[in-house]
Amino acid sequence: MKVVNVLRKNLFEPLYFTGWVGSPMLAYWKELEKTQYLSQDELLSRQWSRLKAMLGHAYARNAFYRKRFDSAGVHPDDIRTPGDVARIPILTKEDIQGNTGGMITPGFRMDRLFQYKTGGSTGKSLAVYMTEKCSEMRNACARRHDRWSGWEVGEPIGAVWGNPEVPRTLREKVKAGSWRRSSISTP
Repeated sequence: MKVVNVLRKNLFEPLYFTGWVGSPMLAYWKELEKTQYLSQDELLSRQWSRLKAMLGHAYARNAFYRKRFDSAGVHPDDIRTPGDVARIPILTKEDIQGNTGGMITPGFRMDRLFQYKTGGSTGKSLAVYMTEKCSEMRNACARRHDRWSGWEVGEPIGAVWGNPEVPRTLREKVKAGSWRRSSISTP
C-alpha cells in the first residue's frame, strides 16, 4: 500500500471523521465489518428484532403509518413470522410523493433532515429524507460494500456519474484531497 494511502487510512480519515466533523461513520463501519461474519441465525435474529422495533416505533409515533396499518387491519404485534411481513401495507411512489410531510415522525424537522433524490427514471424523482445518523450508516454500508469489490480504505476511487460534488469550502477541499472518492463528471 502506498504511503499516501496509509496516511489517508490511518491519519487523515480518522482526524476528519472523529475530530473535525464528529461523525460516527467510522464506528458504524467497524461494527458492520464485525457483524458481517455472524452466523445466519444471529443475523436473522438481529434483523427480526430491528424490524419489529421499527414497526412498533412507526405505529406508536407516526399518525400516517398508524393509519396505514389500521386501514389494512394490521398491528405491528401481528407480525410474528417472516410470512406475516406480506401483511405490512406497501407504499407506492405516489403514496410517498403525496404524503412526505406526514411520513416524517413528529420531533423531526424536514429542514434538519438530509434530502436525497432518486434518479427519476420514471419521469419524476422521489425525495427521501433521513437523519444524519441514518446517512452516516448508509455511508458505512457503502464502504463495506466497496471493500467487497476489492477496494481498501485509503485507496482512491474513481466514480463516473453525471452530478459530482465539487469542493468549494476549505473543509470540502481538504476532505476531497485527503481521503474522499474521486468523481469524474460525464456529459
